[in-house]
Amino acid sequence: VLKEAPSAEEGKPRLPQVHLSRLLTNFQPFLLNKDGRRAPMHRIFGVAALAYAGEAAIREQLYANFQPGYGTDWESVEERGAAEALYQITQLAGLAGEDQPNCRVRLVRDLGCLRVPARLYDPAKEVTAEALMALKEEEKTELGSFWQQVIGAFDLSSVKRASEDILGLAEWMFVDMAYDRYRLSRRLDESLLVVQECLLPANDLMMAKTMHDLGGICAAMADYSPVRNFFQRALTIREQALGPLHLDTALSIAEFASYLKETGDPADFAAARPFFERALAIREQVLGPMHPDTANSLNGLACYLMDNGVPADLTAARSLCARSLAIREEAQGPKHPDTAISLSNLATCLDKTGDPRDRVKARSLYERALAINEQALGLMHPITARCLNNLAAHLSDTGNPADEAAARPLYERSLAITEESLGPHHPYMALSLNNLAVYLKQTGNPNDFAAARPLFERALAIWEESQGPNHPDTAASLNNLAGYLDETGDLNDFAAARSLHERALAISEESLGPNHPKTATSLNKLAIYLERTGDPANFAAARPLYERALAIREESQGPNHPDTATSLNNLADYLEKTGDPADLAAARPLYERALAIQEESLGPKHPDTALSLSNLAVYLDNTGDPDDFAAARPLYERALAIREASLGPDHPDTAVSLNNLAVYLEQTGDPADVAAARAL
Repeated sequence: VLKEAPSAEEGKPRLPQVHLSRLLTNFQPFLLNKDGRRAPMHRIFGVAALAYAGEAAIREQLYANFQPGYGTDWESVEERGAAEALYQITQLAGLAGEDQPNCRVRLVRDLGCLRVPARLYDPAKEVTAEALMALKEEEKTELGSFWQQVIGAFDLSSVKRASEDILGLAEWMFVDMAYDRYRLSRRLDESLLVVQECLLPANDLMMAKTMHDLGGICAAMADYSPVRNFFQRALTIREQALGPLHLDTALSIAEFASYLKETGDPADFAAARPFFERALAIREQVLGPMHPDTANSLNGLACYLMDNGVPADLTAARSLCARSLAIREEAQGPKHPDTAISLSNLATCLDKTGDPRDRVKARSLYERALAINEQALGLMHPITARCLNNLAAHLSDTGNPADEAAARPLYERSLAITEESLGPHHPYMALSLNNLAVYLKQTGNPNDFAAARPLFERALAIWEESQGPNHPDTAASLNNLAGYLDETGDLNDFAAARSLHERALAISEESLGPNHPKTATSLNKLAIYLERTGDPANFAAARPLYERALAIREESQGPNHPDTATSLNNLADYLEKTGDPADLAAARPLYERALAIQEESLGPKHPDTALSLSNLAVYLDNTGDPDDFAAARPLYERALAIREASLGPDHPDTAVSLNNLAVYLEQTGDPADVAAARAL
């Protein structure tokens, strides 16, 4: 490792060369394992060398030795040497001490040689990831400026050589790392697009790929304003240059369909369906009905239909998910990670039907998907962590105490894997923290409830850092923490929750627009909070929020969507409490309409249908009209039967229905009913 071995004159012992050679020869079997990789003894020698000469000196020497691997142009990068040099300067930049004042400057400068990280993102992505993660906020800004300068200086030949590597780096940072979504990966693509538009023909396919990638980044950031233009331009170029049946054209069609599905505009949502169907038709025609990419399109269309809220579409989605699964099992094998994706999608579809038999089937699919990923990807892979989360969420919702208990170690294991594999500040980490926090909040154990708070707070901090303070995911995290503070019983917490609810609503309105379904969710949460304060002014202020949330959902998701039914129930419940006879009368058709929507969209045996039945029954029970009182009984009984069948006899919601029916029977005056009430 050292250029000059220490001499005896320096007062340090020196091992004679003959003994050193013999030592290395004897240790050779331990330096490399059977696969030719470094073994623990090799690392021990490395640690000894660092301790002998000093870590900073050794790393400086290694950096100087390998730094020529950066090369002078795009083709001359020597990836092994460049990776080693970038690793050493990253380690140097992390050392404390006044003797390394320029290491951070050199780290940013070396990353600024765009050809280096762009060439290393794939073969040595751990090195590039560690270097990027080591940067401070101001250094990220400086690096982005460096990259813009490099790209801005490209000539035609440079942009043709470099575009694919730059797009690969940007996509890797965004998709695999979720790194600095707001700047570096997007700025790379934006800078490249500006130069491409100056140097390349308007219909160049590389421009189409850049616009396609930029559209994907902006859509994931919920910055929808430029997305439509990017996707449409990319699709237009590919259709003209490649034809309407090319696979890249199908890719653009599928991505545009996914964008339209998520905008929150009902016209866009409706328009997405033919795009999903067209992408599927192209892949079936070009690749055949049994190709894995055909399975991808089947999954995309199925997920769209699952979100449509129409029973016939849910039935169709089930068939598509089953077909996608069959293709992947046949084409890629029963133990492929893509097969696990199809298993998870089918399980999600079955969970939505409300049929207890489907829920049983869903469990086995979630378990099988988890087993596949554990075997194929490993116990510590992020996708394995997501499978654990899926299964845990399913178990948490069965109503079975044993299942709920079994969900906890799955949530905890998912969190540990995510932290180990992606780091403590990754967005998926925030998701895992939030899921565990929601679970702990609901166990009924005071210690668990207290333990949930720092998880909610840490999740919010990660979202704010990784996604930014004005991202919709940050808004969702604010709502979650606010909901927790609502329930602590501490007046200071309850007061603090208001500003979080209000901030979440402001973010949703700004980032998604005033008419987005997620904005409606924030409106609902703030309205519920205001209603709970007990302040007449706040109670009055809640009404227009409920009304606005309902209007948004009717417009954006349609008058027959399950979320519209939720808003109808919320507003009806509010109107019951105002004390105004006109409001009380107005509540009835809202409850009735909510029930009709749930029965139509989710089916007559879904737990949410039971909730609407229960709400309407309570309303009729309290009107004072003998006919209404009589009409309430079959609603109570039906709600109880649904909950026992779909949630199980020991679920808390089943207990609510038992209690409601018992209280009702006590009031009938019939001795048999009064006797039956006791058992309930």
